[in-house]
Amino acid sequence: MLAKKFRLPVNTFPVKARIFYRGGHFTIKTSFNSLTYNRVGVIATKKTAAGAVERNRLRRKIFDLFRETTRLRFAEGTDLLVLIKPIKLDRDAEEKLFKELNLVKSRLHQVSSIRSGKN
Repeated sequence: MLAKKFRLPVNTFPVKARIFYRGGHFTIKTSFNSLTYNRVGVIATKKTAAGAVERNRLRRKIFDLFRETTRLRFAEGTDLLVLIKPIKLDRDAEEKLFKELNLVKSRLHQVSSIRSGKN
């Protein structure tokens, strides 16, 4: 699980944030904060998963996926908000969601290496 320090309180996220990625299963918005580390927030609605247990399991998996992203230096002090689209997530749709999230995560790593001067 992602440490509480790196979790974003989603109710404080700005409404007019920049969209970093928009895909078939989710949208990622970014906003700068005044901290020296990155934070990640996830919003999963009842339309995505009917039960709270399913939504929380999905959030935990996404937090685990972005665990090392909190240490990236692509823009120190950046908030990432993952908005899961309201589609029913069966086993196949969930696999596609995490495959797409891994692609976005690799894109974040590429942006990080470009900005820090690593190749």
